Amino acid sequence: MQIGICYGKCKESFLKNYRPLRNKLVLESEETIMRKGLKKIVAFVLTAAMTMSVGMPAFAMDSNFEKNITIEEYEAALNAEAQKYGCSYEITEYNSGVIITSAMLEKGIEKVKYLAENTTVEVAESWVEENSARVIPVEKTVKGGMDISYPTGATYIEITSEVTVDEQNGAVISVNSTEIEPEYMSVNLDSWQTKSYSYSINSPQIGWISYHVIGKLGYTLAGDLIGTAVFYKDVDKVVNIDCFK
Repeated sequence: MQIGICYGKCKESFLKNYRPLRNKLVLESEETIMRKGLKKIVAFVLTAAMTMSVGMPAFAMDSNFEKNITIEEYEAALNAEAQKYGCSYEITEYNSGVIITSAMLEKGIEKVKYLAENTTVEVAESWVEENSARVIPVEKTVKGGMDISYPTGATYIEITSEVTVDEQNGAVISVNSTEIEPEYMSVNLDSWQTKSYSYSINSPQIGWISYHVIGKLGYTLAGDLIGTAVFYKDVDKVVNIDCFK
């Protein structure tokens, strides 16, 4: 009898203690699942945040990519720079396979500045090509010109004058004809244009001719990445020729 009573009490005690323990185990399992789910959500949010933080600089970098320049914009910009120095720039052949970037445009502008600053025009010495006997009047051929140098070559612009002079008094009577042409040995010369010229006889002193020449020189820039271009330099020079040298 005592054993049955003890068993009954033990069973009752077991059942009382078992159910709360089971409920506790169940609650702990649900809590564990919720924690795992929360960890996944947090991990997802952190991953998304990291992706966005990494992606934003990449997007900002994309917005700073160099802008492509059209050949028309490139030529216009370089020509505008050349005009600051009394020059001009023209592309005669374009390599369509080349993509022009803003960095290439900056280099092109620097190149134009270099060309303008390194294209020089100097007056050359004059000389008498033909001289007849010392009679009055005398017709002769006299010459003078300009030495022009540039980064890709050089040329000589020659002034040839047929004149009549007074040999006895050493004075110029008249200028009969004038030709202004580049020398045939010019290097990388594209063109020469004589826009205008004027002269004064017996100036700057007796026996001299003073020419004021206005022209335009063009020289080629072959081998450029963009293609082939011509750089133009305006020439405005006074050339004095001694007719009795």
